[in-house]
Amino acid sequence: MSIIGILLYEILKLKEELAATKQSTCTKIENTLKVDTNGKMRKSLNQFSPNQDQLQIYLNQLRASGSSVWCWGTKHTNRICHFRHLCYVSDVQSFVFFHGTNSTIVGVPKDRFDPALLDLSSVENHNAKYFNFVDVPLWAVDEMLFNVDVIEMPSLMFSRFHPDNIMHVIHDDLFPLYITLQMLQFYVDDSFDVQLLFADGHNDGEYSDLYEMFTTCVPIELAKLAEDNMPSGRSGSLCFSDVYVGLSKHSTWYQYGFYEPQGPLPHATVTSQDIHQFTRFILRKLRITNNKQNDQAVLVTRKETRLIINDMELCLALSKHLQMKVVTVSLETHSIEQVVDIFNHATLIIGMHGSLLVFSMFLPAGGIIIELFPFGINPEHYTPYRTLAKIPQMDLVYRSWQNSDRSKSIPHPDRPKELGGIHHLSEEEQYLILDSNQVAPHLCCSDPAWLFHIYQDTIVNVDDVLALVDSGLNERQEILKNRSLGYDQSKQEMDSTFTKHPAPVDIICGITCNSEIDVGDRCPSSLHCHWKSPWNSKYIGDVTYEIWVQKVGENQYKTYSVSTNEFSENVNFDKSAQYYVWIRAFVDGVPGSVTFTNCNMTLLTND
Repeated sequence: MSIIGILLYEILKLKEELAATKQSTCTKIENTLKVDTNGKMRKSLNQFSPNQDQLQIYLNQLRASGSSVWCWGTKHTNRICHFRHLCYVSDVQSFVFFHGTNSTIVGVPKDRFDPALLDLSSVENHNAKYFNFVDVPLWAVDEMLFNVDVIEMPSLMFSRFHPDNIMHVIHDDLFPLYITLQMLQFYVDDSFDVQLLFADGHNDGEYSDLYEMFTTCVPIELAKLAEDNMPSGRSGSLCFSDVYVGLSKHSTWYQYGFYEPQGPLPHATVTSQDIHQFTRFILRKLRITNNKQNDQAVLVTRKETRLIINDMELCLALSKHLQMKVVTVSLETHSIEQVVDIFNHATLIIGMHGSLLVFSMFLPAGGIIIELFPFGINPEHYTPYRTLAKIPQMDLVYRSWQNSDRSKSIPHPDRPKELGGIHHLSEEEQYLILDSNQVAPHLCCSDPAWLFHIYQDTIVNVDDVLALVDSGLNERQEILKNRSLGYDQSKQEMDSTFTKHPAPVDIICGITCNSEIDVGDRCPSSLHCHWKSPWNSKYIGDVTYEIWVQKVGENQYKTYSVSTNEFSENVNFDKSAQYYVWIRAFVDGVPGSVTFTNCNMTLLTND
C-alpha cells in the first residue's frame, strides 16, 4: 500500500473511531433515562467529565482565548447569542464570561441589564425567563473553576415555559425549538445533532420524551447542578465550548395576557408552511403514516374538570347525524402518539377549550374544529385555536359554541382556588362572580372569575353543536372542492412565503443633442434609456418600471412609470450638465432593487 493510501486509511479509521465515540456517549446518556432523576443527572454529567489531561487542555484553551460572544437581534425580545467558553459556576449560580484580551464581543448592547440580554423563552418579555452573564477578568479562571465538567459538542440553552401543559409545550417550546435548530443549521439526517440545556427550574414533566425527539443526547437540566448532583458530589462548574442561547419567536402566534388581555400576537410571522413542516417532522419521529382514511369524528373529553356532562349523548348524536365513527380522546386514556395519530386522521374534532386542541395543527386539510366554552366564557376573548385555524393556507374550519344557559352549568365554588374555587374570597366578591354572566377581559393568570367559570362542567346543547357541524361541513366541502379543481396546498403555502422581488435591471442611458438646432448653452435634446427585463421576471410575472431623473447639484427630480423596456423624454437639457438616473422594477406592487447610472450629453450630427 502506498504512503498516501496508508494516510487515507488512518484518517478514515480515525473518523470512524470519533463517530463511534460520539455515538457511544449519546447512547450511554440515553440509557440513563430509566433511572431516578438524580441518578440520571449524575450519570449524564459523567459523560462530559474530562480526565485530568483533557481538562488541562481545555483550561489552557480558555486561558489563551477567554470567552467570546456573538449576538444578533435588535432587543432582548428578539436576540439570540452564540458563546464560546461560557461557564455555569454553581457556587455563585451564575453564567460566567471570562474576559480576556482575545475575547470577541459582537452585538451585545451596553445596557444588557435593561432589562436583560435576551429572553430564554419564546414567550416574549417574561421577567422570569431572562438571561444574562457576569463578566469577570480572565485571570479568575484559576480561582473560580474547579471540579469542571465540559460540554464540547454544540449546545442550545433555553427555558421551557410550562412543560406540564401540552399546549405550552408545543406552542412555546417544541415548535420554536424546531425553528431555532433549523435556523442554526443543526439539522442532520432528520435529527438535530445538538445538546439541549434547560435553563429553568422545572422537573422533567410527563412530556419530557417529546423534547428528546429534537436531540441526539438526553437534555440537561441546569437547575439540577446542585452540590449533590455534580459528578464528584461537590459543587463545581460546567463549561460550554460552543453554546447558543435563546429561542426564535418566529413560530409563535399567541400571547397569554401578561401585559394586556390575551389574544393573537399582532405581528405574528408564522406561516402554514412552517406549521406543516413541523407537524411532518413530528409525524416522522412518532412513525405515524398517512395511509388511513380521514373518516372519523373526535370528541375530546376530560375526566376531572371542565367536563361535558352529556358526552355520551353527544357522541351518539354525532354518530347518527354524520354516519361516521366517533371516538373519544383524552390525555388520561391516550398517549401523545395516539392523540396525534387520531387527530391526523380526523374529519372533525369537538372539545372544551383546553390544551389538547393544540393538536388541531395535525388535522388534514378541511378538518373542522368546534371549540366549546362554559357559561360566562366569551369565545372572542380566548382564541389560540381560532388564530391557528385562520392562518392563511392552513385550510381548517373553525366554529365555537358558548353555553348561554346558566342552568346547564355546574360550578365548583368549594374547590381549591386554582381550580375555580372562590371560598377564599370575601362574600361580596363571591356574589359578584356568581351573579356575573360573562368574564370581563383580564390579565393572566389567576383571575378568580376566569378560573371559576372555565372550570365549570357543562351540559352541552346537542342541537346547537349539530348545527355548527353542518355549517362546518359546508365550508369543508368548499375547501375540498377548491383542492380538487387544481388547488395545490403546497404551492399555495410556498406562494404565501415567496416574495416576488424583481432582480436589478441592467440599464443604459444617454442624452443626445441635435447640433443643427443648437441654441447656446441649451439644445433640444432627448434622454433615452433602455434595459433588459429582470432575469427572474419569467418566474414572477409581469413587470413595470419606475424611473427617477435628477440633475446633478439639484434637489428636485422627476419620476416616470413605464411598462416597456425603454424610456425617452424630450427636454431642453444643459449641454454641460450631468444627470442621475435611477430605475427599479415592480411586480404586483412589490419593488426590486434600484439600479443607478449617470448620463452625460452627446451631440448628434448628420455624419
